Amino acid sequence: MSKSGRASRERHLQDLKIAEIHARQGRKLIARQQQIARRLSEAGGWPTTNANALLKALEDTQEIFERHVEVLTREIAQESLSVGIDLCQKRP
Repeated sequence: MSKSGRASRERHLQDLKIAEIHARQGRKLIARQQQIARRLSEAGGWPTTNANALLKALEDTQEIFERHVEVLTREIAQESLSVGIDLCQKRP
């Protein structure tokens, strides 16, 4: 694998690690916000509009985080496949 290929792969692996952290943090925030919205609803008389709006925004953002993880994972898999093909072609 060339230096630029290794650098690209390393960059994708670092990006994937960060994206996975963001997705994990997002899942925790969603769980917390669901709990807050549920408690407000169960308490009765408390407005839940803002809590539910924030929950929706978090869920929408989470979808983006999860898709980003999927895209990076596919790119890394493609790079690995390309490297394997390149190695096979270079053998005598």
